[in-house]
Amino acid sequence: EAKLAERFDLEPIPGETGETARRFRASSDSNRGIIGLITPVTEPFCAGCRRMRLTASGRLYPCLLDDRSTDIRAAWSGGGFCAQEAARLIRTAVMGKQARGSTQLSPMIMIGG
Repeated sequence: EAKLAERFDLEPIPGETGETARRFRASSDSNRGIIGLITPVTEPFCAGCRRMRLTASGRLYPCLLDDRSTDIRAAWSGGGFCAQEAARLIRTAVMGKQARGSTQLSPMIMIGG
């Protein structure tokens, strides 16, 4: 943010509940735009985060900074889909969200964040 402020006038844009990026209107003599900064390690937003990541292999991660996940493929068993089981598995994953994620970036890189 300090580096950007050297080149641009930064005006904070109010965020909405659950947003992960702090957004700014950025302007200089020749440029204008919106810049978003996602800073989970230096300024955690975990307590208000509503995002989860579902991988192609069926793992539901409640946090990109946490390697814990729930396998939701169990909702597809016996040749069919069970909505109640899917809802239970998703609730399990949501309940696993922590107030603050890890400071290790390896889960994020592995998941694709």
